[in-house]
Amino acid sequence: MEIISLQFHPVPNSTIIMVRVKTPETILRISRNTGLRRLIKFFTVGATGIVVNQGLLWLLTDIFGIYYLHSALISIEASIFSNFIFNDLWTFRDMRVEAGNAFYRFLKYNLLCAVGAVLNYSILQLLTDKVHLYYLISNLFGIAAAATWNYLISLKWAWARKSNK
Repeated sequence: MEIISLQFHPVPNSTIIMVRVKTPETILRISRNTGLRRLIKFFTVGATGIVVNQGLLWLLTDIFGIYYLHSALISIEASIFSNFIFNDLWTFRDMRVEAGNAFYRFLKYNLLCAVGAVLNYSILQLLTDKVHLYYLISNLFGIAAAATWNYLISLKWAWARKSNK
């Protein structure tokens, strides 16, 4: 049986703590602000999703003349797909191996974003048809509601470690 000893060493002028595990040359870096950094990354990716969603919604509706609610179905799914790619490669990169293969992660992410998509779509329709806001402004409110839901559920489910059951 091998004994493991841990040594903690703060890195000067940094939020990083070095953890040395006294087993065959293993060094782990642990950040005190992983959650904050992940949140910032998630919302940075989300900003690109807003550009995809709004841009495609506008293009399909105003340029191609497709009814805005039909355009929304396409633009919402396109933003879900692009956000998955960026989140998988950047935001949750450290959790990918333990969360299953890419196709499985995408299916989970797409399923959880279905709730966000329904929120986005419903708010878009309500604010546009009932409150008479411009459809692109209504869509921003829908995106905000969906983004909140998507972050919370992504962290807890889409990139969660697979159980060994």
